[in-house]
Amino acid sequence: NRGLALVHHELVEQKIAEARALEERTTSAEIVSWQSVSSSQDPEVVRSYLLQYPDGRFVALAEAKISSLERVAAEQKIVEARLKEERARDVEDGAWREAAISNDLGVVNSYLKSYPEGRYVDLARQQLKFLERSQFGVAVVIGNKNYSSKLIPEVNYAHNDADLFLEVINKNMGYSSENIIDLRDASQAQMLSTFGNEKNHKGKLWSFLDSKGRSDVVIFYS
Repeated sequence: NRGLALVHHELVEQKIAEARALEERTTSAEIVSWQSVSSSQDPEVVRSYLLQYPDGRFVALAEAKISSLERVAAEQKIVEARLKEERARDVEDGAWREAAISNDLGVVNSYLKSYPEGRYVDLARQQLKFLERSQFGVAVVIGNKNYSSKLIPEVNYAHNDADLFLEVINKNMGYSSENIIDLRDASQAQMLSTFGNEKNHKGKLWSFLDSKGRSDVVIFYS
């Protein structure tokens, strides 16, 4: 019986030694695995340790590392989005600066096409309208101070009124001087020549109009 007991004891000790050796090897392998991923900046690489050792010695450290890396990645995305937005804003600012000083309808239309919801859309539309007036707008300004009929008294302020209105539509409203018909003390013949008559509407005013219907027409009489 004593011999059997000694054999049993030896077997138990052998099993314990094998278990310890296995534990040491497992621990050593886990340490190596953790060391290989602990310095990584990729959360998926660190997560591979958790998949291999879900109850490992470094689980808490791995989870903290993953959380930190994911937080940094999320913050980086926010920073990148802001930088992208700032770059886009700078590009739009440049496009608008070019359109704002341009006398070319195409440049302003290009801004509106590129930035239909842009920050300067309202200003661009105003600029477009101003340029269209400058290019296509037509005005007839009539200042009749003196009339051929002696029955009609002299209108002393008529010429001054016409001068002031000319200045307004030219400087403030964008009408080109080339597209303004300026009449002073206009006779009936001049009026018919400008506006046409019941038989022929193609007077001077008609010849100034844009063939595509883009002309704004202003008529002032004093």
